[in-house]
Amino acid sequence: DRVWLARRIDIARHWQTTHPFRPPALRPSKMQFEAFVQAFGGVFEHSPWIAERAYQLELGPAHDSAGGLHNALCRVFRGASETERLSVLNAHPDLAGKLAQAKRLTTESAREQASA
Repeated sequence: DRVWLARRIDIARHWQTTHPFRPPALRPSKMQFEAFVQAFGGVFEHSPWIAERAYQLELGPAHDSAGGLHNALCRVFRGASETERLSVLNAHPDLAGKLAQAKRLTTESAREQASA
């Protein structure tokens, strides 16, 4: 009595009705330049040049997911000069130093430090 013997089409219709597709609220590929840099300029240690260059990659729907956007930002970082990459690494706060002791880390850095 309590078993549902469904065909593939029945399962598909059930999922379509129960879990309808909703496009993501944030779509990086549709954002204007300034909004994109504002939203993602701090991802790599507050180095907005990475977001600026990623925007120029002509982002598409594949970049509207966390993984896709991460790929675009990492591609810019990996393609940057050694000096530019080093500047990002040097921008990382000294988590165990004076900032941490003074409790002046950003929320993200404090969370990162706590999980280390």
